[in-house]
Amino acid sequence: MYLKLILGTLFITQVMLVTSSDARDSQTGEGLLLREQIFDDGRSIEQASEESRKSFSQILRQLVAVPLRQGFSQKVDWVDLMELQSEIDNVKLYLNRSNKAVIGSTNRSGGVYLTAQATVILNISLFRQLTQPKGSSQTLASSLGSEVMLIHEYLGALGYPDENYELSTYLYMRTFPNDYGAELLSYWHLALAEHLQKNPRRSKNLQFTSGTSTGIGGGGDPASAALKLITLGTLAQGKSSYIARKVFAQGEYAALIRCVLQAEIEPQQEDAAYDQRLAKSEKDVHLRLHENQARITIPTGLVFFMKTGREAFLVGDHVMRMLLRDIRERSSGDALQ
Repeated sequence: MYLKLILGTLFITQVMLVTSSDARDSQTGEGLLLREQIFDDGRSIEQASEESRKSFSQILRQLVAVPLRQGFSQKVDWVDLMELQSEIDNVKLYLNRSNKAVIGSTNRSGGVYLTAQATVILNISLFRQLTQPKGSSQTLASSLGSEVMLIHEYLGALGYPDENYELSTYLYMRTFPNDYGAELLSYWHLALAEHLQKNPRRSKNLQFTSGTSTGIGGGGDPASAALKLITLGTLAQGKSSYIARKVFAQGEYAALIRCVLQAEIEPQQEDAAYDQRLAKSEKDVHLRLHENQARITIPTGLVFFMKTGREAFLVGDHVMRMLLRDIRERSSGDALQ
């Protein structure tokens, strides 16, 4: 079974290209971006033009509005999507044009959001490479991940708890429901409501510590943002086949979806940059438990591996099987206690 992954686009990647077209060429021979945990003095961070800011806002408002017009629910627990639609235009947008990636929490290279300031900073040089239509870097995962990651940044800037792409993933799936199916969306809606019950809206910036340095701001990453949707696409499109081959039972389907929602997905710390010469396969994705929560580490080079639907399916299938083993081991451990 091949994962289709011929998903509709939100045209966010095209706006990114227009936004970055007049940027200085900031590529280096070693990779696309050099990571830097602390913000610089702002000399390379510029406020986006009003035209670019409005373009991003309009696309994201449409992302929320289209499913509502198609009859999808307006509320998920305390989140009112009509209110979210009207709030998106309040976010301030900045562009980091240097080859030093400004990073908030963890090791995510896409951008940073600051909740207290309702601000998003995008590392635009990264997107210029990952989303260029005719460039060799563009893959199924890079364009998909870039779009979901931008939704994530805006949600974080507005205070919505989306640290592990719980709400941003749902908003994207609702826009393309045929790729995921009503059953999966229903299970995700229920699990997301439970997540929101435990996580109120934020008004303060996230704090992080890296070595001896401290900083502020959350963030997203294209590779980690793409992985959840690719895994869910694999589950949705392969469900009947998986059940027929007794890979998992019907009763485990909802548990798998819940596990994907809760999983923390982070780029590997040793990855210095997004570099297509460092392409990795599904075998380079690993899972371990952190405070009883699944933590998946993903090499950024994985986005360059997933160029076809078949390669994306291999990755989604690998992640699904890792999570399934974790579910069964935890269930067995609970039964023994």
